Amino acid sequence: GGGVIQASPAGAVAAVANGSAFFSLNAGSSWTPCQAAEPGLVWYGLAMHGEPAVFGFAATSRGLFRVTGDCKTWTPIDGLSLGTVSLIYPHPTNPDVFVAAQGGRIYLSLDGGAKWQPLSDNGRYGLFPAALAIDPAMPARVYALFPGLGVSYQDFAAAGAQVNGERQ
Repeated sequence: GGGVIQASPAGAVAAVANGSAFFSLNAGSSWTPCQAAEPGLVWYGLAMHGEPAVFGFAATSRGLFRVTGDCKTWTPIDGLSLGTVSLIYPHPTNPDVFVAAQGGRIYLSLDGGAKWQPLSDNGRYGLFPAALAIDPAMPARVYALFPGLGVSYQDFAAAGAQVNGERQ
């Protein structure tokens, strides 16, 4: 199967392929394997941060999980359903901000994953995003790749939790 590799400017790298996931907090010099939360679980993505403590999120076939303790402790995330979360992406400079995709919707967390809010899905025509990204040069902008549609973006303001000018 295909694989996913995500890297942050701070040196965190996560790799997911063939049912396994690994992360590195030192730009790939050493790697830590993650354990699956339960048998039969399918990995879709892993987003890790090393500051102030090692934590991250695993996008899986059974929802989004917060992973801690060197990726050995798993806790289901409230605010999203237990269905497949196909993408997870960490903010490149702010460890409190993550974006995830579930059921064709893009969700944003501004508080380290405690709460998730959907971004607007206007103009997506029911398409599911194939990739998510946040550019460090535009830290309040989420980019999404939609097959057959192209790349779109939405801006959010971390302080007021605004998305496309609408308060969420």
